[in-house]
Amino acid sequence: MVLIFNHELAQDFLKCNVNIEKAFEYQLLYDWLGKGLLINDSADLWRERRKLLIPAFHQTILTEFVPIFNEKSDILVKRLADCVDIRGVNICDLVFPTALDIITGPDIYPEPLHFKPERFLNEGNSSRNPFAYLPFSAGVRNCIGQKFALIELKIVLAKVLLNYSFESLDPRDRIIEYNAIVSKPKGGLRVRVSHRSGV
Repeated sequence: MVLIFNHELAQDFLKCNVNIEKAFEYQLLYDWLGKGLLINDSADLWRERRKLLIPAFHQTILTEFVPIFNEKSDILVKRLADCVDIRGVNICDLVFPTALDIITGPDIYPEPLHFKPERFLNEGNSSRNPFAYLPFSAGVRNCIGQKFALIELKIVLAKVLLNYSFESLDPRDRIIEYNAIVSKPKGGLRVRVSHRSGV
C-alpha cells in the first residue's frame, strides 16, 4: 500500500502503467464482490474488464440516467422538508455518505475551509496541478464512473440547494473522519436544515 500526500509525487505514481495492482487489503473483498473491475489480482484481467465496460459510460448513455437522478433528487428534497428547523439532523442518515477527499492544503487552496465554489471554475484551475484534487483518482486506474457521478452530483446539489440552506452544528475541529471504503464523519454530521428564503 502506498500513501502519497504530495500532488506532484501522486501525479508520477498515478500516470504509471506498471503499478496498477491492488493492495493486499482488497483481497478481503473477493468473497463479497468477486473479482472484476474494482478488485482482482491480475492487471490483464482489469484491462480486459475495463475495455468491456467503457462503452457503458459514454456520454450518450449517461444522459439516459438524468430522469432517474431528477426523480431521486425530488425524493431527497421531500425528505428534507420533514427536517426543516429540527435541531441536529444527522444528514448522513438522509444522504448516503459521499467521499470527496479534498486536499485542504492552503498552498493549493487558499482558505481551504471556506466555501468558495469559484475555485473550481476553469479560470481558477489554470495554474493548479490537475493532480491536486482527485475525488475519482487519476491515471490508468481512474474511476470509470466519474462522469456518471459528476452528473448525479450536479443534479442532486442543484435541486437540494435550490430549496434548502444547511448549517453545520458541529465545529470543523470536532468532526472526526474515518476511512472505510469511503471517507465519512464518525457518528454522522449534525446540521440544521432551513428553507431557502424566497423559495
